[in-house]
Amino acid sequence: MANLNTLKPSKVDPIHVFVTGGGGSRKSHLIKAIYQTVTKTFRHDPMNPELPSVLLIAPTGVAAININGTIVNTALVIPRECGNTVPAMSDQRRTQMRLSLAKLKLIIIDEISMVSNMGLLHIDQRLKEILVTPNSELFAAIGVLVFGDFFQLPPIRSAT
Repeated sequence: MANLNTLKPSKVDPIHVFVTGGGGSRKSHLIKAIYQTVTKTFRHDPMNPELPSVLLIAPTGVAAININGTIVNTALVIPRECGNTVPAMSDQRRTQMRLSLAKLKLIIIDEISMVSNMGLLHIDQRLKEILVTPNSELFAAIGVLVFGDFFQLPPIRSAT
C-alpha cells in the first residue's frame, strides 16, 4: 500500500470555459457570483489580502463597469495598436505586474464577442510575459472564463 504522504497531486489543467446566452440572460449576474465565490475561496493570504485571485476584464469601459472590472488593455498594459506581438514591458513594470498578479487563479472576460482573435493572442502573450510561463501554457496556465453572445456585438476595431 502506498504511503499517502508520498503521493503528490497531479497537475490540474486550468479551466477554459465559454458561457453564452442572449441579452438579458443574466450573464453579468453569474460573473459577479463566480467572482465572489472564487475570491472567498482563494483569499487566504493575510499578508497580501489585496492581491486579486480573479481578474475581471472587458474590452470596453461600459462593459468593464457593468461587471466592476477593468478594460483589457488597461489591466494588462496592452497598447491599443500593436500588430501581431505585444511590445515587451520594462523590467520594472513587468516585476510590478508579476507581484500584483501573484495570486491570480482565474480571469473572467465579459463581452468576448468584442474581443478579436488578435486581442486574445495579445492577452495570452502578455500573461506569459508577466507570469514567465512557457509558450505551451495557454494563458500562462491561468483559468479563463469568457462570457458573451457572438450574435450580439462584433469585435471592436483595435488590438483587443
